[in-house]
Amino acid sequence: MQVNDPDIRILSKAEQKLFIDVLPFFHTGNMFAFALATGMRIGEICALEQSDIQYDAKYIDIIGHISIHALRHTYATTARNSGVAAQNVARLLGQLTV
Repeated sequence: MQVNDPDIRILSKAEQKLFIDVLPFFHTGNMFAFALATGMRIGEICALEQSDIQYDAKYIDIIGHISIHALRHTYATTARNSGVAAQNVARLLGQLTV
């Protein structure tokens, strides 16, 4: 997937592996690994509460932390990963340009 925003860069698979490999050397490594695995923003991660973590079931309840904006990105990413052209995704989202 390509993004036309110069402030956003998508890591390649090789870059993701390298990123994960060096995370143990940083005190914030677990947070970055969690962000990479979930797609959550730092504010969403920081807003998690102890009660959101379901240890026995091994999942984190993020329903209360999902914004409409995050759902739009999820929709767009899913569509692109399914082969929908970027122009069509932009049109579906009501954007004028890609």
